[in-house]
Amino acid sequence: MADQLELIKQVVEASETKLLGCIEASETKLLGCIEASETKLLARIEVGEATLMTRIETSETNMLKIVRESRAASEATLMARIEASETNMLKFIQESRAASETMLLERIEKSETTMLKEFRKWAVPIKARERVFEASLTGFSERLEVIEERLLDLEEKRKQ
Repeated sequence: MADQLELIKQVVEASETKLLGCIEASETKLLGCIEASETKLLARIEVGEATLMTRIETSETNMLKIVRESRAASEATLMARIEASETNMLKFIQESRAASETMLLERIEKSETTMLKEFRKWAVPIKARERVFEASLTGFSERLEVIEERLLDLEEKRKQ
């Protein structure tokens, strides 16, 4: 009888350990997915910034070439064109960056929402199983108390 109780205790403890291990593994996996998503998004931002920087450098190079080739043109006209180009580039860069940030934030939010939905799908059955295990443990505990009381009564009767 005591062996059976010990076996039941071991099974319950093994179940708890396995459940905790599954939960920890899932949390680790979700964190890994989030970190991977963040890494990918950061890489895309860096690529976008590098592309914009290349375009800026190309534009600057072209402007310098125009200035060298057209020295005869008035300096005021060239300065006006350069300033207009800079303004347009800055405006383009700001708009592109804002659009990229908005797009990335939307994608991050969508990814987070999807991951949270999947986590809920996973977590709800786990909680239900947890409640079933808890109810089982409560039942086992009650049975164990009854058996221990019976054993004590039997031992007392043997002694008398």
